[in-house]
Amino acid sequence: YATEVYREKVADYLVGLGFNEMMTNSITNAAYFSEEELQSMVKMLNSLSSELNVLRNSLFETALEVVARNLNHKNNSLRLFEFGKSYSTTGSAKYTEAEKLCIVITGNKNEYSWKQKSVSSDFYSLKGAVDAVLKVLGITPDSVEVLQVPKLDNHIVYKLNNQVIAGAGEVKKNILDKFGIKQPVFFAGLNWALLADIAAKQTKAVKELPKYPAVQ
Repeated sequence: YATEVYREKVADYLVGLGFNEMMTNSITNAAYFSEEELQSMVKMLNSLSSELNVLRNSLFETALEVVARNLNHKNNSLRLFEFGKSYSTTGSAKYTEAEKLCIVITGNKNEYSWKQKSVSSDFYSLKGAVDAVLKVLGITPDSVEVLQVPKLDNHIVYKLNNQVIAGAGEVKKNILDKFGIKQPVFFAGLNWALLADIAAKQTKAVKELPKYPAVQ
């Protein structure tokens, strides 16, 4: 129940920041992944097609599919988020299902008008969104560290109690090329199950409102 309450709270907040929620298919294309990645992925026994034959191990590739589709239809400025599940296996019929949240930004921060020029989104646009989500949940990370990963440049991770609660970075050009994307894309993945659990366990304090209005 608490997870759903926090999910609605975060979704409403992101929509207020100008984001749109997306819903993608958990079944995706094995061609996106390396042989090493596929070893821990759940494969479909009766796949619908050669392009829908594995369960995703993160929300990353399915989010890039959405970005590519929108860009192909000239919708070039996107602020998207998704709550979804990822899947993995260690073999021997042992499967893991994880609740995740992803945030994706590409294109301009604002629309071009006669009053102002459009300004391109950047890594700090993404970091600001991640920081805002953590603030809404009342979570303050212990540290933010640089961590190199295969698919993202300038990648940082947020840690709390020695656990990674979120990661954010700019999608590498070779990955963008795979999806036919020709503009920068910024992606963040958050461990939603862990974040909701931390938020629910926190002690919440309420204090009385000031008796007198502020004087300026």
